[in-house]
Amino acid sequence: MSDTAGVSNSSVLLHPLVIINISDHATRAKVTNKGVSKRVVGALLGHQQGKQMELLNSFELLTVPPPEGSECNSDEKVIIDEEFLKTKLSQFSEVFPDQEFLGWYSTGSQLYPYDTTIQKMFMAHNESPLYMIMDSVRASISKELPLEVFESEVRIVNNQPEVKFCSIPYKIETLEAERIAVDHIAHAASTTGSSAAGTSSIAQLSGTQEAIKMLNIRVKLLLRYLKAVQNGELPKDLNFLRQIKSICRMLPAIDTQQFKNDLLDEYDDTLLMTYLASITKTTSAADKLGKVHNFTYERQRHRRFPFHPASHSEAEDLPASYIF
Repeated sequence: MSDTAGVSNSSVLLHPLVIINISDHATRAKVTNKGVSKRVVGALLGHQQGKQMELLNSFELLTVPPPEGSECNSDEKVIIDEEFLKTKLSQFSEVFPDQEFLGWYSTGSQLYPYDTTIQKMFMAHNESPLYMIMDSVRASISKELPLEVFESEVRIVNNQPEVKFCSIPYKIETLEAERIAVDHIAHAASTTGSSAAGTSSIAQLSGTQEAIKMLNIRVKLLLRYLKAVQNGELPKDLNFLRQIKSICRMLPAIDTQQFKNDLLDEYDDTLLMTYLASITKTTSAADKLGKVHNFTYERQRHRRFPFHPASHSEAEDLPASYIF
């Protein structure tokens, strides 16, 4: 495994689309390889402002297997098709002119020595490209995202320049459209293979119930901690207490006059729609009653004057249960 040079002071904002693309790429490669995990490689696109980078998109890269007799196995030594990379970058720059090449990704459980060679090749497109690793094996057993992000630094070792990888902290950043898409994918995955009516709604309500239960557990833990601090059983952690206070300050935000006005407006709109539905239903029932009354009156009149039969079109407008 390649040595790392510590932790960098850069930061990365990672969007869900990148994670979904990498996961889909790795899954398709595994299925194509008859269930055996295969290392895949791709490019990362996004924005960069100073030391903060935002990863918005990604695409797959074509690789060439290592020559026969090579000391490195196919998982370690990956040869990138540079012409394909240049073509894809040109195409993406036309569709997304505000996005630039920021680095590359691969699947695996560790850093390989040959990764520094790949990193140097990508330096032709970015002076300091990012390197993201997704551990597809750990993904099935870990509750945390099996992702690690690195950037490279050139160090002088024994009077020779060497590329070292530095770990970079990252956090998930989502847009409104991405939240909707991820929520849809999660619900679709939870209901796959089931065609029972209402399964999607049940899954959604079950997820909401579990979230409320988890929130309740967390609130009880905070209360126990505060009581323990108040009773002198635990020492005061001012940083932690500030975080709790900031959470509590967020709660009264929905008790403002603006929120009440918006809630009343929405409540009035809901009542208005209910009243309109009731009026429509009552009008329909009154119309049916009027038709029944007119039809009955016409039958009685025609019994007195049999030479004037009832209109057939009027009878067709009535429900079958009203014709007698």
